[in-house]
Amino acid sequence: MGKKKKLSLEQTQGFVFKDEADNPISFDIYHNIAEPNSRCRYIKCDLCNQTISIGASHIRTWLEKHRNDESCVKCRDDRVKQDRDAAIIAGASLARSQLQRSELRTSSSSTGFESTQTSAYSSPFPTSSSVPTPGSSTPSHNITPWASLGPGVLRLHYVSSQPFDNQTLSITTSLHNVADLPPSSPPHEFNALDNLGSDLWLYTEASDSDTDTLDPLPISEEDACTGQLIYWSPPGPLWDSYCLQQHIDSTVPWVLIGIEVNNNKWIRVMSKDCKVMLSTPKEKNTRTCSECAAIRHCDKLVQSMERATSSPSIGMQWERLNSRQMIRVMSRLKSQNERLRLKLLNKERALARAYNQKYQEQAIRVFISQNNIPALGRHLAMAIQRRESLQVTLKQLEEALYEGQTCRGSWSDLELAKAQLAHILGGRRLVYALSKADGLPSLSSLYRLRPIPEILPSITQPSAIEVAQNIESMLGAKGQLPPRNPAIGQALLIDDISIEENP
Repeated sequence: MGKKKKLSLEQTQGFVFKDEADNPISFDIYHNIAEPNSRCRYIKCDLCNQTISIGASHIRTWLEKHRNDESCVKCRDDRVKQDRDAAIIAGASLARSQLQRSELRTSSSSTGFESTQTSAYSSPFPTSSSVPTPGSSTPSHNITPWASLGPGVLRLHYVSSQPFDNQTLSITTSLHNVADLPPSSPPHEFNALDNLGSDLWLYTEASDSDTDTLDPLPISEEDACTGQLIYWSPPGPLWDSYCLQQHIDSTVPWVLIGIEVNNNKWIRVMSKDCKVMLSTPKEKNTRTCSECAAIRHCDKLVQSMERATSSPSIGMQWERLNSRQMIRVMSRLKSQNERLRLKLLNKERALARAYNQKYQEQAIRVFISQNNIPALGRHLAMAIQRRESLQVTLKQLEEALYEGQTCRGSWSDLELAKAQLAHILGGRRLVYALSKADGLPSLSSLYRLRPIPEILPSITQPSAIEVAQNIESMLGAKGQLPPRNPAIGQALLIDDISIEENP
């Protein structure tokens, strides 16, 4: 068995399929053709998604047969119901908008009504539409042509050929422009409002689920509710003091429909439960229904005016702020944000310095513990005295260890005592070795800072002058310094000395 050829644009025998950009596409792409390994070819219906076998050959009427067959009744009924509900909602929306714009004109000269018959492939929008009402001299409402609404709007026109006493209304509807639909999906004609008799109404806009409980629209403009005028008491222009964001909340019971041009302190609102039709003489006199008139005493409207005059807080919801209050709150938040941003930057810098100082201190401790640095105490004392940073201190310690850099600070008493003891016990060479290895004072520094006292021996009986000179040499300015604690005192031992002659 040879390879099957896909259904292409040339094989559809007159069927033309296009995408949204008006570009021709293949038949199998448009109808989502699946080709199983069999002799038959299958496609899916674009209404009911039912798989249809077209066999080895395909003819022009295979899809039309499926549409008119019993197998597609369910999807056709669903399509009919969907189109009918959409047509009713679209017609009511158009009529209501025309009533509000005062575009609905009354004509009392005709006893019948005009009808426009359109075929399935005619212009997608009718040029005129008339709705009949019962009576011998029934006025007809000439609605503005729907073509001005632009493409893509639901089409709705009425076709009638019988008198008013036995009226049958036929509605032709489509969800798209007929020129944009493929020939395989022709518009459906059906009777949507049969056996209504003389009670014929247009309905207001509603969802698909509540089309049975809709309010009827008025016959003329004088019977339509025009909303309620409200004096807006907050100071300033209305567009600056009125909160438009509050209508985001679905619980607000009114809708703003207009602003007086000459005086911007008056607004016109309409209740969400507006009756549309004026029934009582009082309503017709004021041209306002009872639901819209009750908005004047609405608590939420009073609260909205009070909020517009009060000073806003930062914690107030933005849906309750008008333009002026929002600018004020945003300015306050901006300045607060700038202050907090500067504080955050300062905290970040301080934290970075603290982390850096911590790491440098740890590096100094590790360096001191792993190395024997000459004159370590003198280097650290000089760094503290000069208030040098940890980085400079670490660099000085490294130079003292590797480059032999000395510190010019003063010697401590302990270092001088160590050098003097080394000089007494070991002599000059030991003092030199310790000064190079551990940084003790050198001989010249030791002679200058801690001179060795000279004792004058007495050959004969010691005289008072000799004793005083020896005491001055040991405890005087050039001798041993007195202790810091005077309670310790000084001890002096005078004894005989032995003079041994050198051999």
